[in-house]
Amino acid sequence: MSVAWTTVAIIALLLPGVFFLIGLATSERYSREIVRASAVSEIAVALLVAILVHLLAQGVLRLIGFDAESFFRPLIDFNTMAPEAAVHAAFERVWRVLLYVAATAVLSFILGFVTSRLVKAGPLRWLAVHKWPHDIPEGGSVTAYILTTTADNDRALMYKGFLHEYYLNPDGTFSYIVLTGCSRYFMHFGEQSPTTGEQLAMNGPSGDPDQAIARFLIINGDNVANVVFDTAAGIDPGVSAEDVEAELSRALSEASSGSRAKTAD
Repeated sequence: MSVAWTTVAIIALLLPGVFFLIGLATSERYSREIVRASAVSEIAVALLVAILVHLLAQGVLRLIGFDAESFFRPLIDFNTMAPEAAVHAAFERVWRVLLYVAATAVLSFILGFVTSRLVKAGPLRWLAVHKWPHDIPEGGSVTAYILTTTADNDRALMYKGFLHEYYLNPDGTFSYIVLTGCSRYFMHFGEQSPTTGEQLAMNGPSGDPDQAIARFLIINGDNVANVVFDTAAGIDPGVSAEDVEAELSRALSEASSGSRAKTAD
């Protein structure tokens, strides 16, 4: 019985650290990257946060006159106490223990949430492993131009649409990208520089263009060769979609030339 209660006590003491990590992961999809993605590091962070939160809580309890020694002293001889006395001592204290556990867990969750927001806002940006995702605005105001790995006869499939959601793998590569209001077209690789063909809207079954906004296109990260994010907020008015595609074409042309040069060597 003592082993079981010891396990319960350890879990309860570690809950603040666990809820801190949950707070990090709740606010932003990138919050998990703030902590290195390994079991050892997460346990270490959870343990450190739990210790700090418990020290802070004990300091506050002492300030309000709570005597932890007197509170826990009767529980030391819990196994030797009479059944009636043991039940009375347990029920007299259990609600206070549950309140303490809940309060420290909520406090830790709030600390994790605030830390995540500070990382995105900038003051704690240095904690993030991948910093660029935090500069992409939210709310569907970003247009994505995606070059896929689907290629045939000197042409590659591309998608254009409003960025709805995306997720990164721990190494910074895309796990998947979700677009709305999509259109598809091809990039043709000529002898000089790549050019893009006509964009075909991916409308609904009825052919209504408005249905394209409500439809989602999910692109697996393994099918993404390159991406250009055109941010509507704060972008240079002189930069058009054609300019973005031309820049992407130029980068692809340079990459293609380098690849051919290596092949020739």
